[in-house]
Amino acid sequence: MGFVEQTLDTSAAATAEDLNSRRQNILACVSELLGLLGHPESATALQASFPAGDPQQDLRNLLRLLYERGVHAGYARRRVGTLSAAYLPAVVFLKQGGALLLRRIDAEANAVVRSADLPQRDIVYSIAELEALADGHVLFGRPMAADTAVDSAPDLLHAGWHGLIGNTFKSALVELGGASLLINLLQIAVPLFIMQVYDRVIPNEATSSLVALVVGVVLVLVLDFVLRSVRGSVLAHASTWVERVLSKEVFARLVGRAMPKIPQATGRASAWLQDLERLREASSQTVLTLMFDLPFVALFLMAIYFVAGSLVWVPIVAIPLMLGWAMLAAARLSRLSVEQAQASADRNAFLIETLRNEETAKLNRLEGRLTMVWDGSAQTLSQLSRKIRQAGSTLATGVMLIQQLTMVGLVSFGAISVINGDLTVGALIAVVLLSGRGLAPLQGAVQALVQFKQGVIGLSALQQVLEQPGERDADVQCVATGRLRGDLALQDVRFRYSDDQPWLLDNASLQIAAGEVVGIVGGNGSGKTTLSRLLLGLQHPDSGSIRVDDVDVNHIDVHHLRGQIAMVPQDVVLFSGTLRENIVLGAPWISDERIQSAAASTGISEFIARLPRGYDTRIGESGVGLSAGQRQAIALTRALLIDPRVLILDEATSALDQETSARVIATLKRFYNGRTGVIISHNQDLLQLCSRIVQLKDGVFVNVAVKGKETR
Repeated sequence: MGFVEQTLDTSAAATAEDLNSRRQNILACVSELLGLLGHPESATALQASFPAGDPQQDLRNLLRLLYERGVHAGYARRRVGTLSAAYLPAVVFLKQGGALLLRRIDAEANAVVRSADLPQRDIVYSIAELEALADGHVLFGRPMAADTAVDSAPDLLHAGWHGLIGNTFKSALVELGGASLLINLLQIAVPLFIMQVYDRVIPNEATSSLVALVVGVVLVLVLDFVLRSVRGSVLAHASTWVERVLSKEVFARLVGRAMPKIPQATGRASAWLQDLERLREASSQTVLTLMFDLPFVALFLMAIYFVAGSLVWVPIVAIPLMLGWAMLAAARLSRLSVEQAQASADRNAFLIETLRNEETAKLNRLEGRLTMVWDGSAQTLSQLSRKIRQAGSTLATGVMLIQQLTMVGLVSFGAISVINGDLTVGALIAVVLLSGRGLAPLQGAVQALVQFKQGVIGLSALQQVLEQPGERDADVQCVATGRLRGDLALQDVRFRYSDDQPWLLDNASLQIAAGEVVGIVGGNGSGKTTLSRLLLGLQHPDSGSIRVDDVDVNHIDVHHLRGQIAMVPQDVVLFSGTLRENIVLGAPWISDERIQSAAASTGISEFIARLPRGYDTRIGESGVGLSAGQRQAIALTRALLIDPRVLILDEATSALDQETSARVIATLKRFYNGRTGVIISHNQDLLQLCSRIVQLKDGVFVNVAVKGKETR
């Protein structure tokens, strides 16, 4: 049973809206808890990060959400009267649903709590009264120490490959190192076994000694098998963990980054995610095993020295030859890998752009020209792949040649030592085997150089993503604004998209009082849409300030801001999924009754009723299959459902038919009563809703008309 369901009446009467209300209540208490623990975050922001899925997963999701914010949390069955100060503050769950935040127990043994309904006011209950309300479960947390905080992907990446593994499994690093040491020590057993058989067992016909040696070496091989299996399992888990964490972190950074002034091509952004595959291959179990085995090359050289003395110089000379050959190939591989990654990103961007503009391509008869461009990019990629394979093959062939020469050298110099009586035949065979096993990790690492180089390219590309700034500066403390009134103010704002473009806003100032509906008009490219993006924090002014209820938007959590300021753009893009999923995109727990009521007010209920599957009808990517007017009506419905304090319309009715437009305008007239509105439009019927109209011209706002009189 999910923790939300544990704290409410789970009868059939508990609707999705009940669950939503109680989730919001609990998350409001968790928000208070985080604030008291030094990790303030608004309930709106928590709700935006909280999945709206199966209630059975609510407790797990809540604990994960706290962990990601630097808080160790616990959920346990405790009576309020048994809670010591070490457990406080704590969230106490209630029998009838929701929760209270227990801040402390005072000297008179009374419980001091706060409710989501009165977040800034202490409420006092006796212990008995609170226990009568509580269901017996509490949620408590403690801030993580600085040295035990959750490792983030950027920190892992900055630490390099060794840091990546080390930070992943700090606690298991010693065990992995110890297992690798034992595995490599056990590798010496078979060469020594062969040496003893040739030098002692066969000459002396010592059958009993042979049996003892066989039993011993079999036990060693079994232990080696067990150790390798355990190490392989841990390293496989490490590789999977790295891939999962990086995938999540990269996607979170992509969707949570500050929007660039000039949007990047979608194809280029998706190419960043493809670099995860390069990094996954470079952090595969085989590569990680090589990294753990490489330091033990010295162990085998020592073993060769103790068995054959000066013969150790043969593999010692071979090692720099292998490294030198690898360094010669590394520069070429690096250059080719960079070119391949760039060519792959360009082709991916071209493919996405072509598919997105398929209709335009057909209308302009571009099929042949686009196919030629695609073929050229495919040919470039094929040539680069061939060159990389050739370079890798040449590298592997050279390493194999050096290894064979090493074996020839060992046998040749060893044979002379055997002839001179300085070395036995068994020792010579053991030295050859030890050399092969000692150089194997080095040979594997050199042959995996292609993977390493491609991994470095992927790491570099992902680093660019992870270093992009988020929407909010981590050093800026967000303030709790509560429910917005709707006062909007721009003061001396300047903004342009690049240094070589004119100012769209040039020391522009505008005041919009709470409850006022203002129309914005202006020519194409005058900055009207940019204004809406600035008000929502999607873009930031180059200078000046934008304030909501006398608070700078930079100090308001973005989820809290966009939960109370909604915008309906002219070009509406929908997600793949059902109509219902797209309508409740920002509020997935809203009841069907409210959805149907909002749909009727915007006119979409009529066309949905004609569909065989109704609200469960699936639509294609970006809303394929729906007209522009239908997409606009869905976006309007979505905006009305979240009940914002400020509603911005950016040519939001331009694609609606006359009948639907009239219905929407009537709905908006009722909706704007007591709410703030910014209407960007040239539709005179829609502008009738405005108390005044402002023109954006040459980067500044000019009053054009006030309700009832002209002010040109």
